[in-house]
Amino acid sequence: MGNETITYREPGQQLPAPIWLRALVALIVAINIISFAGAFNNFQIVSALSGLPVSPVAQLIFSGVFLLAFLLLLVGLQQRRVTALAAAAPLLTIYALSGLAWNLLLTRSTYSQETFGCDSLMTLLILAPVWWTAWRRGWLKPLRSALRIAPMSRS
Repeated sequence: MGNETITYREPGQQLPAPIWLRALVALIVAINIISFAGAFNNFQIVSALSGLPVSPVAQLIFSGVFLLAFLLLLVGLQQRRVTALAAAAPLLTIYALSGLAWNLLLTRSTYSQETFGCDSLMTLLILAPVWWTAWRRGWLKPLRSALRIAPMSRS
């Protein structure tokens, strides 16, 4: 019917991650670089700061772990690694939920109290297409098979 082009792929070949997902992960990497720099700055001047709700050391570790995790995820998505594709949705979910939990620690501030509902809604709206894409493209199959408990053999 016309000039339709059908592209076939080998059975083991993975489709690339969508550009919007790679851009989202790159944005999270950039945000975590800024967060890590701020945490490092707070760590250096910790004696001058008083009344911080969270330890600068905890903030430094928290942002450093996520920076490393999302850098590895971004590289893995670029290289179409199966483990990166399978880890994308769960890692983004853990990051989003930990960000919401972090905001709950800061509910003393007026800003955090007024935006928590909006933050929660935005989290759901951002995670919905990520999970939909992961489910539809079969990225979760390796994760599901890894989590299955092997049947016990009787001797």
